[in-house]
Amino acid sequence: MVLKKIAFSFFSLFLFYQTVQVLIAISKTAPTLLGPIENLLYSFFLNLCITGIFAFIGFVYPTHKLLADTYYKKINRDRINSIYAILRVSAFRYLLLLLFWGQKIQRKKFFSGKKSGLKKFIYQTKQSEFGHLAAFICLFITSVYLLIIGHLSMALWVFGINFIGNFYPIILQRHHRARLSNFNG
Repeated sequence: MVLKKIAFSFFSLFLFYQTVQVLIAISKTAPTLLGPIENLLYSFFLNLCITGIFAFIGFVYPTHKLLADTYYKKINRDRINSIYAILRVSAFRYLLLLLFWGQKIQRKKFFSGKKSGLKKFIYQTKQSEFGHLAAFICLFITSVYLLIIGHLSMALWVFGINFIGNFYPIILQRHHRARLSNFNG
Protein backbone atom coordinates (compact mmCIF):
# COMPACT_ATOMS: atom_id res chain seq x y z
CA MET A 1 0.00 0.00 0.00
CA VAL A 2 2.90 2.37 0.75
CA LEU A 3 4.29 1.81 -2.73
CA LYS A 4 0.88 2.52 -4.23
CA LYS A 5 0.61 5.76 -2.23
CA ILE A 6 4.03 6.88 -3.44
CA ALA A 7 3.33 5.93 -7.06
CA PHE A 8 -0.10 7.59 -7.16
CA SER A 9 1.27 10.72 -5.47
CA PHE A 10 3.93 10.92 -8.18
CA PHE A 11 1.27 10.40 -10.88
CA SER A 12 -0.64 13.36 -9.44
CA LEU A 13 2.49 15.50 -9.35
CA PHE A 14 3.30 14.49 -12.92
CA LEU A 15 -0.19 15.48 -14.08
CA PHE A 16 0.14 18.80 -12.26
CA TYR A 17 3.46 19.41 -13.99
CA GLN A 18 1.94 18.52 -17.37
CA THR A 19 -0.97 20.88 -16.74
CA VAL A 20 1.36 23.76 -15.94
CA GLN A 21 3.49 23.05 -19.01
CA VAL A 22 0.46 22.93 -21.31
CA LEU A 23 -0.93 26.17 -19.88
CA ILE A 24 2.46 27.87 -20.36
CA ALA A 25 2.56 26.66 -23.98
CA ILE A 26 -1.00 27.82 -24.60
CA SER A 27 -0.29 31.23 -23.09
CA LYS A 28 2.59 31.66 -25.56
CA THR A 29 0.43 30.69 -28.53
CA ALA A 30 -1.84 33.14 -30.31
CA PRO A 31 -5.46 31.94 -30.29
CA THR A 32 -5.63 32.33 -34.08
CA LEU A 33 -2.88 29.72 -34.51
CA LEU A 34 -5.05 26.98 -33.01
CA GLY A 35 -7.81 25.37 -35.03
CA PRO A 36 -10.98 23.79 -33.68
CA ILE A 37 -9.42 20.33 -33.38
CA GLU A 38 -6.40 21.65 -31.43
CA ASN A 39 -8.71 23.60 -29.12
CA LEU A 40 -10.76 20.48 -28.46
CA LEU A 41 -7.70 18.28 -27.90
CA TYR A 42 -6.02 20.76 -25.54
CA SER A 43 -9.31 21.16 -23.66
CA PHE A 44 -9.78 17.44 -23.31
CA PHE A 45 -6.14 17.01 -22.21
CA LEU A 46 -6.46 19.75 -19.58
CA ASN A 47 -9.65 18.18 -18.23
CA LEU A 48 -8.03 14.76 -18.13
CA CYS A 49 -4.89 15.99 -16.37
CA ILE A 50 -6.58 18.19 -13.79
CA THR A 51 -9.24 15.63 -12.96
CA GLY A 52 -6.52 12.97 -12.81
CA ILE A 53 -4.54 14.98 -10.26
CA PHE A 54 -7.38 14.63 -7.78
CA ALA A 55 -8.38 11.11 -8.84
CA PHE A 56 -4.97 9.55 -8.21
CA ILE A 57 -4.59 11.26 -4.84
CA GLY A 58 -8.16 10.24 -3.94
CA PHE A 59 -7.43 6.59 -4.71
CA VAL A 60 -4.89 6.41 -1.86
CA TYR A 61 -5.76 9.19 0.62
CA PRO A 62 -9.06 10.16 2.29
CA THR A 63 -9.19 13.49 0.46
CA HIS A 64 -12.86 14.02 1.25
CA LYS A 65 -11.79 14.90 4.79
CA LEU A 66 -10.41 18.20 3.46
CA LEU A 67 -14.02 19.43 3.52
CA ALA A 68 -16.09 19.59 6.69
CA ASP A 69 -18.37 16.61 7.24
CA THR A 70 -21.34 19.00 7.25
CA TYR A 71 -20.73 19.65 3.53
CA TYR A 72 -21.54 16.00 2.81
CA LYS A 73 -24.45 15.77 5.22
CA LYS A 74 -26.21 19.04 4.34
CA ILE A 75 -27.98 18.02 1.16
CA ASN A 76 -31.15 19.73 0.11
CA ARG A 77 -32.93 16.69 -1.34
CA ASP A 78 -35.47 18.69 -3.30
CA ARG A 79 -32.81 20.89 -4.91
CA ILE A 80 -30.56 17.93 -5.77
CA ASN A 81 -33.52 16.01 -7.19
CA SER A 82 -34.52 19.04 -9.29
CA ILE A 83 -30.99 19.56 -10.64
CA TYR A 84 -30.72 15.80 -11.25
CA ALA A 85 -33.94 15.88 -13.28
CA ILE A 86 -33.32 19.16 -15.15
CA LEU A 87 -29.81 18.15 -16.24
CA ARG A 88 -30.94 14.58 -16.95
CA VAL A 89 -28.16 13.16 -14.80
CA SER A 90 -29.98 9.83 -15.02
CA ALA A 91 -28.88 9.65 -18.68
CA PHE A 92 -25.29 10.34 -17.60
CA ARG A 93 -25.63 7.61 -14.93
CA TYR A 94 -26.95 5.21 -17.54
CA LEU A 95 -24.01 6.00 -19.81
CA LEU A 96 -21.58 5.32 -16.94
CA LEU A 97 -23.29 2.01 -16.27
CA LEU A 98 -23.19 1.10 -19.93
CA LEU A 99 -19.54 2.00 -20.49
CA PHE A 100 -17.85 1.28 -17.18
CA TRP A 101 -19.88 0.50 -14.08
CA GLY A 102 -22.19 -1.99 -15.79
CA GLN A 103 -19.83 -4.86 -15.13
CA LYS A 104 -20.56 -6.48 -11.77
CA ILE A 105 -16.89 -6.61 -10.84
CA GLN A 106 -16.61 -2.82 -11.27
CA ARG A 107 -19.80 -2.10 -9.31
CA LYS A 108 -18.63 -4.33 -6.45
CA LYS A 109 -15.59 -2.06 -6.01
CA PHE A 110 -17.97 0.81 -5.27
CA PHE A 111 -20.80 -1.04 -3.52
CA SER A 112 -21.12 -4.69 -2.57
CA GLY A 113 -24.92 -4.60 -2.66
CA LYS A 114 -25.15 -5.59 1.01
CA LYS A 115 -26.19 -3.48 3.97
CA SER A 116 -22.68 -3.89 5.37
CA GLY A 117 -21.33 -2.24 2.21
CA LEU A 118 -23.24 1.02 2.77
CA LYS A 119 -20.44 2.56 4.85
CA LYS A 120 -17.92 1.89 2.09
CA PHE A 121 -20.39 3.16 -0.52
CA ILE A 122 -20.89 6.44 1.36
CA TYR A 123 -17.10 6.79 1.72
CA GLN A 124 -16.68 6.22 -2.03
CA THR A 125 -19.35 8.79 -2.89
CA LYS A 126 -17.59 11.37 -0.70
CA GLN A 127 -14.20 10.57 -2.23
CA SER A 128 -15.58 10.77 -5.74
CA GLU A 129 -17.49 13.95 -5.05
CA PHE A 130 -14.47 15.69 -3.52
CA GLY A 131 -12.23 14.72 -6.43
CA HIS A 132 -14.73 15.97 -8.98
CA LEU A 133 -15.46 19.14 -6.98
CA ALA A 134 -11.77 20.04 -6.66
CA ALA A 135 -11.24 19.33 -10.36
CA PHE A 136 -14.37 21.31 -11.28
CA ILE A 137 -13.14 24.38 -9.38
CA CYS A 138 -9.62 24.15 -10.83
CA LEU A 139 -10.94 23.70 -14.35
CA PHE A 140 -13.38 26.57 -13.92
CA ILE A 141 -10.44 28.78 -12.91
CA THR A 142 -8.50 27.41 -15.89
CA SER A 143 -11.34 28.30 -18.27
CA VAL A 144 -11.46 31.84 -16.82
CA TYR A 145 -7.68 32.11 -17.29
CA LEU A 146 -7.99 30.94 -20.89
CA LEU A 147 -10.71 33.50 -21.46
CA ILE A 148 -8.53 36.27 -20.02
CA ILE A 149 -5.61 35.39 -22.30
CA GLY A 150 -7.88 35.40 -25.33
CA HIS A 151 -8.47 31.69 -25.95
CA LEU A 152 -12.27 31.94 -26.05
CA SER A 153 -12.89 28.72 -27.98
CA MET A 154 -10.64 26.67 -25.72
CA ALA A 155 -12.15 28.27 -22.61
CA LEU A 156 -15.63 27.21 -23.77
CA TRP A 157 -14.46 23.68 -24.54
CA VAL A 158 -12.69 23.36 -21.17
CA PHE A 159 -15.81 24.58 -19.39
CA GLY A 160 -18.16 22.32 -21.38
CA ILE A 161 -16.09 19.18 -20.86
CA ASN A 162 -15.61 20.12 -17.20
CA PHE A 163 -19.34 20.58 -16.71
CA ILE A 164 -20.14 17.12 -18.04
CA GLY A 165 -17.06 15.37 -16.65
CA ASN A 166 -17.08 16.85 -13.16
CA PHE A 167 -20.32 18.69 -12.36
CA TYR A 168 -22.54 15.78 -13.39
CA PRO A 169 -20.63 13.33 -11.14
CA ILE A 170 -20.91 15.77 -8.21
CA ILE A 171 -24.69 15.86 -8.62
CA LEU A 172 -24.80 12.08 -9.05
CA GLN A 173 -22.88 11.45 -5.80
CA ARG A 174 -24.99 13.94 -3.87
CA HIS A 175 -28.11 12.32 -5.31
CA HIS A 176 -26.89 8.90 -4.11
CA ARG A 177 -26.41 10.18 -0.56
CA ALA A 178 -29.73 12.07 -0.63
CA ARG A 179 -31.46 8.81 -1.55
CA LEU A 180 -29.66 6.99 1.28
CA SER A 181 -30.68 9.67 3.78
CA ASN A 182 -34.30 8.71 3.07
CA PHE A 183 -33.55 5.34 4.68
CA ASN A 184 -31.43 6.73 7.52
CA GLY A 185 -34.01 9.22 8.71
